[in-house]
Amino acid sequence: PLLPTGAERSLLQLDGRIRLAEDDLAQARIRKEIEWVSAYLNLLRLQERIQDAQARYRLALENLASVEFQAKMGEAGKEQLLAAQLAVKEAELQEKQLLNTFLQARDSFILDTGIDGELLLTKDSDYLRGFLERADAIDIELGTEEIERLLRDNNLQLRQLKFSREYAEEELKWQEDEGKIKVDTFGNYNYDAGLPEEYRSYWELGVGVSYEFYDSGEQKLAVEGIEARIENLEREYAHTLERLKQELAAMYAQYRVDQMALEIRALGLERTRLQAALYREQYENGLLSDNHYEEIVLALRQAEQDYKEALDKVRFDKLKIALFLGIY
Repeated sequence: PLLPTGAERSLLQLDGRIRLAEDDLAQARIRKEIEWVSAYLNLLRLQERIQDAQARYRLALENLASVEFQAKMGEAGKEQLLAAQLAVKEAELQEKQLLNTFLQARDSFILDTGIDGELLLTKDSDYLRGFLERADAIDIELGTEEIERLLRDNNLQLRQLKFSREYAEEELKWQEDEGKIKVDTFGNYNYDAGLPEEYRSYWELGVGVSYEFYDSGEQKLAVEGIEARIENLEREYAHTLERLKQELAAMYAQYRVDQMALEIRALGLERTRLQAALYREQYENGLLSDNHYEEIVLALRQAEQDYKEALDKVRFDKLKIALFLGIY
């Protein structure tokens, strides 16, 4: 039998490991991109909420000044004054909490991405729009068989186990061939000036046959050891596949929950828009004060922000599932 040398066997292992490492690196890059975009969108959403919190704080201060004036005129009581003061404190606290959260998230993002200089936050980005469009276009509504096929074909843990098992199967063939009769051929070219001219140069060809009749059971033990390793790898592969299916099922369950939350936010946004349109008519007819109408506009903006954040969750749920299946 023709058996590969030790160097050839090492090369086979190294080649497989390099291919797996390259795929692992590619997935790590995609995973990091998803994390960065998620963090960037979070900063954009926080920035919007800070702006609205600042507007609410300003409105609370204006309302407090109005109540204080009414109290001096005897038109507002102690309870109204305390309520206005409490509203100012709550608005100020919310603004500071959002600002602290934003600063921590921004510093973490800068550290993680290695940005040198000022971080510019903008929604008007071709890259960001393209990224979100790709996320929206992903289809993760797949059948059970297709999901299992994708896991087997793309999951790096399963591919590593499959490669190890296939290599062990090759080792088993090589080891079994070790116990067979070995046939070697050889040849020599000779030249002897002392011989007559027609016999001075000649070839020698030979065949060598060898067989080890007794090896103290080493061959049998080696074969059984490899067979046991193959069985262990097969069990580990089956266990890993089931564990990955469970992880994926949990990811899909969270995706369904976030989809429902998005539907609720969408209905809430539609309702708030209808209310805002009615209040706008009243405002234009002079039936609402500027501050009251601005509070309504802020409520609409909050409903829009709630919807966008819920949509972000669904998008990144899809991306995580797609990456897990190797289709992104």
